[in-house]
Amino acid sequence: MSTRWVSVCTFEGREFDAEFELSRAGFRVFAPWQMDDEEVFRNGRMRRRSKKVARFPGYIFVELLEGHSLYRLQRTGGVISVARRQDGAVLPIADKVMDLLREACTRDGYWPPEAPDVAAERAALCGYRIGEVVVLKDGPFAGFPGIVERIDAGRQIMVVSVTIFGRSTSVECPLSWASDTDTAMAG
Repeated sequence: MSTRWVSVCTFEGREFDAEFELSRAGFRVFAPWQMDDEEVFRNGRMRRRSKKVARFPGYIFVELLEGHSLYRLQRTGGVISVARRQDGAVLPIADKVMDLLREACTRDGYWPPEAPDVAAERAALCGYRIGEVVVLKDGPFAGFPGIVERIDAGRQIMVVSVTIFGRSTSVECPLSWASDTDTAMAG
């Protein structure tokens, strides 16, 4: 019996609905997730809550077994499309890749967060710190100063809070788009 895993595109934010529908239709589904903390202002008080979010927004992985219908997969609720090659054939994901992905996740697809010391070490390697003031030197907000909110050194991006017309806006940008204020003032 041959099996193959495929990547399925879903509506972003609705990955778990698609996972449920595909499971109900008899498919084996793998949707890695993580817990994300957010601050919510409600009834005059700031509250912190955790919610389950997809690790790969807009995508889940489905195992196609012998006898599974690709037509049925594509017509299941929440599915937009299946990843394909340029010639139109379904693009399978190697079993080794799926094994590594499942191994990286703990039980039930939960993707554990990085240990704080590892995250801090990666952030230190990129040269920026959370709370530091930087000036964006490229992109649509070039020349705007902002405060570093979050750094993902693995993906080489940061989230910078920029004030535009009196409103704070979070901008996700590559690390190369920012320079510290001392460098920006000298140049």
